[in-house]
Amino acid sequence: MNTAINTTAIAAIVVSAAALVAVLLWSARLRMSHGQSPRRELRRQLNRMPMGALLRRLGGDPGHYLHRTPAAEVHKRLQACAACPDVAHCKRLLASRCDASAFAFCPNVAALRAAGAEYERGWNPYRDAGSALPPSV
Repeated sequence: MNTAINTTAIAAIVVSAAALVAVLLWSARLRMSHGQSPRRELRRQLNRMPMGALLRRLGGDPGHYLHRTPAAEVHKRLQACAACPDVAHCKRLLASRCDASAFAFCPNVAALRAAGAEYERGWNPYRDAGSALPPSV
């Protein structure tokens, strides 16, 4: 009888542990999927705004920019782009294929230029963090 009770207790513990692991994995999956939807929305907004086209003109990649830049900063820059009184002028300049220096009026041009330069030179976390570790590590 003792063996039956021990086997039942062990089975109950194993089932409880499995249920706990399943719940933890499910909640982690939900957290990750909820974290991605705001990024998708930022990508949609970036692609609709002149800021996305200007980023590409300056040599940047929207996916890389969204990955490397905190969402709050991207949101702030998108708001600045939307509130800019020169949006129509910006769109005309983007359509005309003029030089990037013509966008000096843009409140985001310095950050976008830096993002473009980072993308063009190839981001290396060791170099950018000032670490002595080689890129192959």
